Amino acid sequence: MTLKNKHLGWLAMVIIILFIGSVFFNVFERNSRSIATSSSGSAQFTGTIGLPEDDFTSTKEYSLADSTTNIEVQDQYIIKTGNLSMTVKDIDETALGLENIAQMYGGAVTNRYVYSYADYKNGTIELKVDQTKFNDALKAIKELAISVESENVNADDVTETVIDIKARLENSQAEEEAYVRILNQATKIEDILNTQFYLSNVREEIEVYQAQLKYYETHTSFSTISVYLTEATSIALNSDTFQPWQTIKDSVQTVVRLFQDFVLGLIEFIIVGGAIIIPIIIIFFGGRFIYRRFKK
Repeated sequence: MTLKNKHLGWLAMVIIILFIGSVFFNVFERNSRSIATSSSGSAQFTGTIGLPEDDFTSTKEYSLADSTTNIEVQDQYIIKTGNLSMTVKDIDETALGLENIAQMYGGAVTNRYVYSYADYKNGTIELKVDQTKFNDALKAIKELAISVESENVNADDVTETVIDIKARLENSQAEEEAYVRILNQATKIEDILNTQFYLSNVREEIEVYQAQLKYYETHTSFSTISVYLTEATSIALNSDTFQPWQTIKDSVQTVVRLFQDFVLGLIEFIIVGGAIIIPIIIIFFGGRFIYRRFKK
């Protein structure tokens, strides 16, 4: 074998090794992509459910950022709450007034609790009013009070949270539509079961987002005002019971009656005591006289 033929042999061997390595590398890469796609659980399939690959891969891929830009923010979403502590003349009348205020401003009383302790009467009333009329309702409530001890107003801006929930809801609904199309075109039982599983998960997410959105929409449409009431106590003077001359007269009569009782008691003591003491004295001195007489 000449040197030239030897070099050609080595070159052919290197080419064969590179070709075999390239084949194995392509096979390995294709299998890796297939495994990664099947385990991701997303709406992107590799054509293993019996559908043409082009039909599904043409489905639009949604992202949170894309959906957020499509949402128009017309109003801010703000949760307003208020707390008032007031002293009122009559709690029952004030409670009726609060009910009228709640209805006047598009809401209602949601909680009422009134209790009494000794001579004190207190209560807590919670009402909801239209969020746009919150300040007017607060002003009307304070007009029912004799005095306002404390006032606290809180405004929580949840606009970004609502936008985020709407974007996630839109993404999940788009994903649901994609799964429904796949389910309608699926032919294999395994593909149908897998698609139904993913579709069920997406619909659960949609229900969660819808519940969260309803919560924020309700709390931003109506504001809550909690009113803590204390009834003012008053000292009532009864003129019928204030009779000083009658009191003096009764006191003099009491003194006279006590003096009379003392005199009568003294007389009774002398008579009864004398009847007992006199015989004892006679016996004592008589016995003493007789004792001395016989002793001599």
